[in-house]
Amino acid sequence: MSKYLIDTNVIVDFWRGRNSVRDFSFDRVSISVLVLSELYAGAEKSTNPTKSKSQIEDFVKDYDIKIINIDTNIAKIYGLIRATLEKKGEKLEDFDLLIASTAIAEDKILVTNNTKHFQRIKNLKIIKPS
Repeated sequence: MSKYLIDTNVIVDFWRGRNSVRDFSFDRVSISVLVLSELYAGAEKSTNPTKSKSQIEDFVKDYDIKIINIDTNIAKIYGLIRATLEKKGEKLEDFDLLIASTAIAEDKILVTNNTKHFQRIKNLKIIKPS
């Protein structure tokens, strides 16, 4: 079982051949269903949606990606994090909050290129691929 939850930007960078993720092992990692949603939204906006959607499906299959759905525990953690940030006058996009909540609930390390973006979330373990 993987200890990593992968953010959307890491997958996109991998597909684009960016050096920061070139050597990262994607075997048996997890993604939130929201990351999958963001990937499909990007595919629909691409110049070749059919090819892009196929790339997503092949990636999930070839790397044995586990997709984690939102459940009650993740929803509770999301509510706590969102309320805590809002009380401090801070904001983060709902999808990002839910992805972070998933990592916390599943005791996974969030792999993202936006580490600064997520640093203010208590109990979230994050790393930047390199």
